Amino acid sequence: MILAGLTLLFGTLMLAQGPLPGKPSTQVSGGNCSVNTVSSGAGQVIIQMLGSCGNVDPQLLAELKKLLKLYPQTIENLNTLLREKNVNLEHADSVIRDLEVEAEHQRAIAQARQLASEAEFVREDQPELSALLAIESIHHAPLMENDYVLRRVFPFVRDAHPKGISAGTGTSVPIFKVNYSSDGGVYFGFEPSNRAVLLDPELRMQFLQLDQHATSVPPADSSKAYLEALKAFNAEFLSFQKHLPFAVAFSSDGKYIAAAYRDGIVRVFESADGERVGSFANPTPVQTVAVSSNGRFLLTTFADGTIQMQEISTGKIRFRRKVASESLSMAGFSPDDLFVAAYGGKSVQILSTGDGDVVQHLTFNDELRAAALSLGAKELSVVTGTTVRVVSVATMQERWHSPLSDDACCFVKLSMSPDSRFLALTGQSSRDQVLDMKDGRIVFEFARFRRTGATAAVFSQRQPAVFTPDGRYVAFANRDNSVSVVDLVTGSEICNLIDDDIYKIMLPIEFTGAYVVKPDQSHPLNRGIGNVLGISFGSDRKSLVAAYGLWAEGTKREGKPSPTDYELLVKRYEISTEEIVSDTCARISRNLSESEWKQYLGDEPYKKTCPTVP
Repeated sequence: MILAGLTLLFGTLMLAQGPLPGKPSTQVSGGNCSVNTVSSGAGQVIIQMLGSCGNVDPQLLAELKKLLKLYPQTIENLNTLLREKNVNLEHADSVIRDLEVEAEHQRAIAQARQLASEAEFVREDQPELSALLAIESIHHAPLMENDYVLRRVFPFVRDAHPKGISAGTGTSVPIFKVNYSSDGGVYFGFEPSNRAVLLDPELRMQFLQLDQHATSVPPADSSKAYLEALKAFNAEFLSFQKHLPFAVAFSSDGKYIAAAYRDGIVRVFESADGERVGSFANPTPVQTVAVSSNGRFLLTTFADGTIQMQEISTGKIRFRRKVASESLSMAGFSPDDLFVAAYGGKSVQILSTGDGDVVQHLTFNDELRAAALSLGAKELSVVTGTTVRVVSVATMQERWHSPLSDDACCFVKLSMSPDSRFLALTGQSSRDQVLDMKDGRIVFEFARFRRTGATAAVFSQRQPAVFTPDGRYVAFANRDNSVSVVDLVTGSEICNLIDDDIYKIMLPIEFTGAYVVKPDQSHPLNRGIGNVLGISFGSDRKSLVAAYGLWAEGTKREGKPSPTDYELLVKRYEISTEEIVSDTCARISRNLSESEWKQYLGDEPYKKTCPTVP
């Protein structure tokens, strides 16, 4: 038994009685055996086996010496094995294999990060080289860094628009991107998929007419004619604002999106092309909207405490019921669409979607801030005061509760995974959590205060998180208007979705014509299309759909009023990094040269980054 310490000084085995002199550099303890390294005065690293480690295979110590030269993290990796596994150090073949695999994995990650850094460095001046380096980085290890660089450079690969690009018409909204190189050159970034969908072109047309009417206002002065014309125009503008949208909701597969307008109208569109599939007028102001997961039903709440469910295809009202004396805060479907939970004040009412009957009424001591219903309405999760609670709907007994963090107590939205295994909490402070519905255990905790590559913070109202049908992936709409997708199996963020380098979002000026944008370097570039109003995974589970609210200024005319437009745009994003790699290789014109390969990848055997490209 080695009780005090077995030490290896670069190949020389020695017994050590207690810690050796010198400056400790690494020690991670666990169980009855741990590994430690110390630095001797001569700059050599000494390995110690501490505690009751049993008989240690000398080959392990020899391999540790080799691995340490390649990757210093090896000691921490071995201590992790000692803590988490029943390791036999006397027969260390499997231990050595595990350490070698982990060392190679860490080496690949380090090289992937270096390649991603190189890709970012050349992104503005050499887009194709940047894309190739980003892809090689992904081949070594898929990381947030290389995914972000590739997504950002992708529009500029194989530039095909040297003069400019025409605006779209109808519901198609091109997003025109520009990359300014250090030598004064301009790269134009656009591809057919880099378009958003304008949901309500009729509203845009109304704004264009209003913008045109601004020309009838006389030049600004103190005359009576000017004041009367300005008063009339302002009244027209205020009337227009009453028709603007203020809330949206997706079906769970992202196919349909419902938009609520300030005049009481709710419209439902297909998110893929903006086609309107329903328009429903209401006698009282709308409070909130929701769409069933199958896209069949629209749920609307009103300021007077009424809730209504109707068929989207026919407009037929399935039920309309007043369930509160005051306005409802929110209402939503259970994951199986069989029940509805509506809450406001201190109470929650659960209704059957079949006939609208109230099947349960729960009252709490504190004001409700959020609520979400599980499959079959078996459980209800709520936030009351500074606590999240899960209760049995049938017995009204609490199953568990958990206090919220100080910075998430007051602005929380809840989302239930379709299989009701997980509960997502979205805090206004940019801190999010995913909890296990069984016991409230934190499965994942996430915070993004500033998006990757951002130079300034942009803040928007947080939206509820969304899950894929199998509950593996969850997406959060961040305050900086990016969307983060998280893999709950690995516990890691796999991508951060946001449009960078935007020169112009080309809303149609005329629905019968087009225009051309010619960028110049004095024009500031924007990040993000607009405020994120809602998100949903696509039915293929490989894409994500986001709805944005975009403020757009009218025509600038000296001495004339300039109205402001507010439009709803929808854009679909590929989630998979592999899809982005495939799309890039389909556009790119070359591979790395042998000299470039040598420069960036050293002695690795040369191979084509994109196999189908010359």
